[in-house]
Amino acid sequence: PAWFKVFQWYAEKYNVEIQTAHWKGEKVIGKYKLDGWIEEQQLGIEINGCGWHGCPNKGCYPSDNMLLPSGLTAGLKRRKDRERMDFILTKVPKVDVYWQCEIEKMLARDREMREKFNNYLDEGPLEIRACFFGGRTGPLKLFHEKRSGEKISYYDVTSLYPFTNFITNYPVGHPKVHTLNEEVHWTKSSDNRFPFSLMKVLPGGIDEDYSCRHSDRERGWVSSCTSIELNAALDEGYIVTKIYRVLEYTKSDDELFRPYMREFLAQKIHASGFDEKIRGNKEEEEKFVKECLERFGMKIEREKMISNKGKRAIAKLAVNNLWGRFSLRNHGLSQTHITDDIAELCEYIQNRSLKLSAIDELNLDTMMIRYEKKKEWIEEHDSSNVVISLWTTSAARLHLLKLMQKVVRTPGCSLLYTDTDSLIYAHPENNNPLNIGPHLGDLTDEYPHHEILEYCSGGAKQYGLKLKRKDGEENEAEYVLKVRGMTLNFDVINNQGLRYETFKDSVIDYVKSGELSPIHVVYPNFLRPSIKTSSIVSQPFHKIYKPYIGKGIIRPSDFSVLDFGFIST
Repeated sequence: PAWFKVFQWYAEKYNVEIQTAHWKGEKVIGKYKLDGWIEEQQLGIEINGCGWHGCPNKGCYPSDNMLLPSGLTAGLKRRKDRERMDFILTKVPKVDVYWQCEIEKMLARDREMREKFNNYLDEGPLEIRACFFGGRTGPLKLFHEKRSGEKISYYDVTSLYPFTNFITNYPVGHPKVHTLNEEVHWTKSSDNRFPFSLMKVLPGGIDEDYSCRHSDRERGWVSSCTSIELNAALDEGYIVTKIYRVLEYTKSDDELFRPYMREFLAQKIHASGFDEKIRGNKEEEEKFVKECLERFGMKIEREKMISNKGKRAIAKLAVNNLWGRFSLRNHGLSQTHITDDIAELCEYIQNRSLKLSAIDELNLDTMMIRYEKKKEWIEEHDSSNVVISLWTTSAARLHLLKLMQKVVRTPGCSLLYTDTDSLIYAHPENNNPLNIGPHLGDLTDEYPHHEILEYCSGGAKQYGLKLKRKDGEENEAEYVLKVRGMTLNFDVINNQGLRYETFKDSVIDYVKSGELSPIHVVYPNFLRPSIKTSSIVSQPFHKIYKPYIGKGIIRPSDFSVLDFGFIST
C-alpha cells in the first residue's frame, strides 16, 4: 500500500534516518511499538489505516458507534489507541500520526510526491496476488519475412492449464510467515528454500545502439514470485540481493488435481473423438489409447470416442475453470442496488464499508445505487485459496519458458512472438526444435495447412500473418490479423483501412521514423446499454489503432525488441 512508502518519502524530504520494521526493527516503547522512529529528533511516526483505527475525519468513521472491520466500534478502538498513545507520550516527547485518507489526499494533490512514491521500492507486506504478474505476452521482433530455406511456425500448447494442474506439485497446508528484511546474495537455485518471496532482484522507445548504462543496483527491481520461478531466474544468472517477506509451505501434494483431471479430461477426449490424422487407422488409434493410459493414467474406451460438441464443451469447461475458482476476485467489483425505500437509501449512504460511485434517479419513487465494498471489509469466499491459482499460472509460465529457451538456443532459430500458451518463431526448414503431438501438454500447429510467409506485430495482443495454402495457387495469399479490443469486420477491413497491409505499414513506419500513423476506425452502430434509462442506444463508436511497444526498446535494423536493462556484449 502507498502509505507504507511514507517513511521513505519523509526520510528523503527531511534528510533523516527513520527506524522502521524494515530497518533496525520497530522502536519498542514498553509493551508497544512505533511504526517509525527518528532518533536524533526523538520523534515517533505512526501510520494509521482508517478502517483499522477508526479515523475520525468526515467520510471515514466520525461516529463512535460505527463498526470497524475488526468488529470493534470506532469509539472503542479510538479509546484503546488513546490509552496506548498516552503511555507512549510519557516516554517520548512527540509522535506524529498520519491517517491513510490524509496520505491519499496528499498524493492526489502533490504530483512530485506521487512520482516519488512510484519510484520507491515497495518494502511493505507480501501482496500475494502480485505473484500473478510476470508473464511474457508480446513481440520479441516486430516484423519477419520468411527467407529461403526457412519456415515460420505458430505452435500452441494443448490445454496448458489443465496440463499444469495434472503435472504440478502444489504447496498445501498453512504457511509460516517470515519477516526477514535481510541482505542476501543468492546466485543459484539451491540458495532459495521458500515457496513465495518478496525480494529485490538484479538482472520504451527506439534505439539502434541501446545498451543499458545503469549500475546493477539501478537495474534491479522488487518482485513477488513463487520459488519455482525464482529458481529458474537464479539458474539463468539473476542475483537476489535482499529478501523482505516469505510464505513458507512445508507440505506439498502432486496428486491434488490428478483424479479430477483424469475424469474430465477422459470425458473431453471421448467427446472429441479421434483426431482426423489418425481416425480410421486402427494401429494409430490403439497407440493413442495406450499412450493416454501410460502418460496420464486415463482409461480411454474406443467405443466412446464419438464426437459430441455439447459434451465436449461441458468437459472443457470443467477442466479449464477449476483452478481459477480458487482466486476469484471479490474486491473492486461494482455492484448495483435499486430501491424505493428512503430508509434503505440512507443506510447505503451511511454505510462506511461501502464506497458509493453513483446514485441515479430512475423515476420519482425509485433510486439506483452503484457501489463497491471497501477492501478492508472484504471477506474471502469459501473456496478461496489464491496460492493454488498462483502456483498454476507460475508453473504454466515456466512450461512456456522452456519452449522459448529451446527455440532461442537452437542455431538458426529466432523467437518472434509469445502469448500465454503459444509462440511464433522462425527456424530452418530441416531443423524445427519443437515437436507437435496429440496429447495434453503437447504442441499443435495453428496453421497446419498453410505456409506462413510474413509475421508482423505492433505490440502485445496485436499481430498479423501473411499465409499461403500449401495446396493453393502459387501467388494466392491469405491474411490473419488480430488486434485486442477491436472487431475486424468486413467494413473495418475493406472500407476503413485496418487490414494486414496497412497494419504492417503502420508498424514499419513507426520503427523507421519513430512517428505514429494512427488508423481511425468508426463502428457506426455500436450498441450501448443504459441501466439508468432501461434502454439500448445505437450510436457511433470511435477507436484508434496505433502500435504500442511497452516492454522494451526497439532496434530498427532488425525489428528486435530488446529488454529494458539489456547490455550489449
